[in-house]
Amino acid sequence: MWLVPIQDLSADQAAAVTQDLSRNRIIIGGPGSGKTLVLAHRAHAIVTAGGSLPDRVRLVVYTNMLSTYIADGLADLHLDDICSTFDSWVLSELTRLGLPISGGTAKARRRLRVHLEEKSPDPYWDALLVDEGQDLDSDSLRVLRLSAKHVTLAMDARQQLYDTGTDLDTACLTLGVRRASAHLLSAYRCTPDIVRIAAEYLPTDDARRQFRESNLMPISQRELPIITTFDSTDAELDALALAIRDRAFANQSSAVLVADNRRLGRVVSGLQDRGMALRTRHNPSAGPDAPLALTYHSAKGLTVNAVFLPRLTSSAFKPYEPGLLQRILFVGITRATHWLWMGTVEPRPAYLAPITALAREGVLIDGDLVPSRKVAAPPPVADDHDDLMDLL
Repeated sequence: MWLVPIQDLSADQAAAVTQDLSRNRIIIGGPGSGKTLVLAHRAHAIVTAGGSLPDRVRLVVYTNMLSTYIADGLADLHLDDICSTFDSWVLSELTRLGLPISGGTAKARRRLRVHLEEKSPDPYWDALLVDEGQDLDSDSLRVLRLSAKHVTLAMDARQQLYDTGTDLDTACLTLGVRRASAHLLSAYRCTPDIVRIAAEYLPTDDARRQFRESNLMPISQRELPIITTFDSTDAELDALALAIRDRAFANQSSAVLVADNRRLGRVVSGLQDRGMALRTRHNPSAGPDAPLALTYHSAKGLTVNAVFLPRLTSSAFKPYEPGLLQRILFVGITRATHWLWMGTVEPRPAYLAPITALAREGVLIDGDLVPSRKVAAPPPVADDHDDLMDLL
């Protein structure tokens, strides 16, 4: 279970949980720093110690996948009904207010914002706690501010994958916050090697240095990530199937991430032909221990022991401008707590050049790795989300 008991939180996590509701709050933290964990315990504290009713508190996220994932942990706090996606929450608000819900999500958001601005009703919600806030635009943040007496927003601009998202300055301005209220710096879940690789996809030398230095996670057994160039996609799938089986033998949770649904379908089909059962949106019955198969976008907020990134080709991310491509890769790499596998075919795309350079420093293996069935056990990590039961 990913929900760490409140007594086991780090000092900065515990401080973020207990911040009062006198003003809106913004929590900043990188992948694995415990933003979701803080929001869950903060919601529980608002209901139990703060005196709010559960039906006046909501934990709002961006994707259905993350909503299901968080609800599993909230069940331990008897709050499994308070989590929803932002768009689901908007539709429920329109219904509660007797407003039309037709016209798509963009029109629904706009309709709710206009109503709140024109009617200026007293806030219905005691508290709205928002995860992955960097993917909500300023209009959406304004809707949240007008709807609730208090808003806590957790965000990391480095993980913004949507053009409609927002940065920290805009979030502060929209929510009426002078600066971020809490910084979660002491609980990153990724091993140092994975942090080194992910840092290469941050935009500045200073950002890369800060991310590398913020990782305090000790490891008892170092297992180097690997990148391999294959001569065909079939050869890549053969190696991928063997590597996934190795992780299963080691009782490690894993996920296969691909750039888009079309490529994801091809990879899933190829692995099924090789006897691999994967959990997807269309096949949730593969079993709780089966590897997840997701796009990078739908994997946001989730973590597993081992991440597989096949099809890292020149065409895979062609629609994306360089800055967004870097953020996508940063998000994908940091879903892994323990080990990372990357596959590509000739010619190797230019965006993998930073990884090639790290191989020369001994941070990862650049070449073929023959599966040995001797995979190191993942280190015990307090915020490691191994239990992905019923995720889909």
